[in-house]
Amino acid sequence: MRGILSAKTFKNRMVLCFTFVGITPIIILSIIYMSVFEKRNFENFVEENQKNIKYIMTNVDKQLTRIEKVSFWFYSNKQLDQVLTTQYEDDIKRNVDIINFNKYAQEYILNSFTDSSLSKILITGNNGVELQLGDDTSVIDADSVKNKKWFELYQDAKITDLVISPEKYHKNTYVFPISRDIVSSMSEKPIGKSILFFQSNLISSVFNQFEIPNGDELFIINDKGQCVAHQKAMYIGQNFLDREYVETILAKDKYNDKQKYIKTMIGNKEYIINYYKHPYNHLIIIQASPLDIYYSSKLLFTHITIAVLCFTAIALLGSVIFLSIQLTKPIKGILGHLKSISGGVLEIDKTTEGEDEIGTIGKGINDMVENISFLVDKLIEEERVKKDLEFKMLQNQINPHFLYNTLNCIKWMATIQNAVGISDMTGALASILQNISKGTDDKIPVYEEFLLVDDYMCIQNIRYNGKISLEYHIEESDLTTASIIKFTLQPIIENAIFHGIEPKQGTGKIDVFLKKVGEDLNIIIRDDGVGMNEKQLKQLFSEPLSNNKSSMNAIGIKNVDERLKIYYGEAYGLSVTSQEGLYTEVKICIPYEKVREDGGGEYA
Repeated sequence: MRGILSAKTFKNRMVLCFTFVGITPIIILSIIYMSVFEKRNFENFVEENQKNIKYIMTNVDKQLTRIEKVSFWFYSNKQLDQVLTTQYEDDIKRNVDIINFNKYAQEYILNSFTDSSLSKILITGNNGVELQLGDDTSVIDADSVKNKKWFELYQDAKITDLVISPEKYHKNTYVFPISRDIVSSMSEKPIGKSILFFQSNLISSVFNQFEIPNGDELFIINDKGQCVAHQKAMYIGQNFLDREYVETILAKDKYNDKQKYIKTMIGNKEYIINYYKHPYNHLIIIQASPLDIYYSSKLLFTHITIAVLCFTAIALLGSVIFLSIQLTKPIKGILGHLKSISGGVLEIDKTTEGEDEIGTIGKGINDMVENISFLVDKLIEEERVKKDLEFKMLQNQINPHFLYNTLNCIKWMATIQNAVGISDMTGALASILQNISKGTDDKIPVYEEFLLVDDYMCIQNIRYNGKISLEYHIEESDLTTASIIKFTLQPIIENAIFHGIEPKQGTGKIDVFLKKVGEDLNIIIRDDGVGMNEKQLKQLFSEPLSNNKSSMNAIGIKNVDERLKIYYGEAYGLSVTSQEGLYTEVKICIPYEKVREDGGGEYA
């Protein structure tokens, strides 16, 4: 990118020019579109809320119409007319008439779907009859209602005011009162009064039919600022004039107010207050909505616009870059080829060759790479031959003292043991000599290496009267088919016996652990001999512990480590840990390979 911005090359100048010409109008159009969309999106947001609250108010109207219908039902009712105009001299007859009317009225109320909202009905007749319908758990003090002139105060009133209920057992609860005169069906003269008390959730019950968005507050107030309906019952009856936006809404002229919403801060959040003033009653429905949702949708659209803009810019930039690449491809190909050659990748690239002058340069570079590759291969082969010669110098330094001592043991056993054990010892020796004669630089399976160790231990156990035991611990049986350089373990076992167990002068044990760690094969040889101190451990890979003339060969720990590193690389070889007087542990780390038919190995 820095190279493109520098515009020093023809390619970079072309990329910058085409990108600027293409992206500039896209950015301008995106800004204009985002501005128009933001305005339209906000208008839609307000319009949707206005439709919702108007629709809710329509349902509130229907509810109030049903309530007025119920109140007018008592206004002129023949059966109630009979109860309130009859001069009862017999209490039984009066009670029977009252009971019959109660049943009749309760059935009507139930069919009007208002029984759940109706709290109590008080009817008083000019003939002295008094009826109370509704909730049987409450009783209204009729004298208190008359003294407070409730009949006059709420005569033909709209359901807009909440007052404290006069019911004796429902104190401190709000009700909607509505009073009507009861007139005679014959003379149309007043014969009594009725007052209906509706529960405070009368209007709020309409809200249950609608899903109110999370975080929104929906309520209805009257022209005094009193909350007459709310999604939360605890706010019903409270005075909302302490809310600044409520005072602002009440002050607006409902006929000339065109905006129908205001913006305000509530706490630390910005809200939009949508409201609707009913044209015929004094109710105002208000919905307070946090602008978080609106801003979230706005932010989402902004992100989408930016994403589209970025995608368009990237596509345009990609097209320009692709065009420039096609124009400068031959030179770039040669430069890339030269860079790979300088990095050590000596490969011929036919794509740089051609019939023109640049193609001729590419062909010359390919010829140079071919010559360099030939020289490098030649040097590698010479180095390999050199390492093979070094290997042969390190391997198989057969110690003639070993053969002498072994044969001497065979002679000694034949003399004092009447030839018992000679067969085992000579067989083991023959097996070892046979493997040595085949060469010690071959790779063999681990299980064959274990057989060589077993042959060697057979000879040593005869020498030490069976005082040394050997035990294998194999994690998985398949691991024994992995390849290992022949005679890798025998020198380590030999060192464990001569320098670990023999100085201890007693029985000894050698444990061999075989396991796979990642892509490597680990073989751990642990003896319970005399161990080594820190000084001996430091000298272990720099000089041999001693010149033991009884050894089968002179390959010690250091030579085995060098041998493995030559074969597998510096990351592999031996590591030794020891604690003086307790143990010595040698870990062999080599790549996990399978044996090939030619005696080599390949990675598993």
